[in-house]
Amino acid sequence: MTYRCQYCQRDFVKESTLAVHVCEPKRRRQEQNERGVQLGLQAYLRFYEITQGSAKLKTFDDFADSPYYKAFVKFGRHCVALRAINPARFTEWVVRQNKKLDNWCSDALYTEYLIDYLRTEATADALSRAIEFGVEWSEKSENPPQDCLRYGNTNAMVYAVSTGRISPWVIYNC
Repeated sequence: MTYRCQYCQRDFVKESTLAVHVCEPKRRRQEQNERGVQLGLQAYLRFYEITQGSAKLKTFDDFADSPYYKAFVKFGRHCVALRAINPARFTEWVVRQNKKLDNWCSDALYTEYLIDYLRTEATADALSRAIEFGVEWSEKSENPPQDCLRYGNTNAMVYAVSTGRISPWVIYNC
């Protein structure tokens, strides 16, 4: 009796060998619930919706079998690592700006998006993000959140402003 992998159709003599076998299609299905993979899937779906006007709804299996899987997952994981502001809008922006998929993970492209996004973002979104940053800073430093700008490390605060964690409008209004 042989055991067959349902993903790559490879046959195995022992069931235990099949259990530890990890082919690329199986690995992709196993990691489908990771946040980076989910963001990659959403980017893939949005890409096809915008560029192809795709009437056929794509599934995770279509995504996992796509030759672009690795590129979109890399983008999704990049968004997670960056803690990207509004990843759905970032995806739409790179597609509408006709940026090459290989460049979606560059820091320069994200900075370009941030400059464009922060100009038109809703005030409530900017304020809530600044408050969230203040609370996170407070938990780490054990100081009140309202003292974030006053007592926070200057380099850390400049980085927070440059990455959009603190809106420049919050500083201006302080």
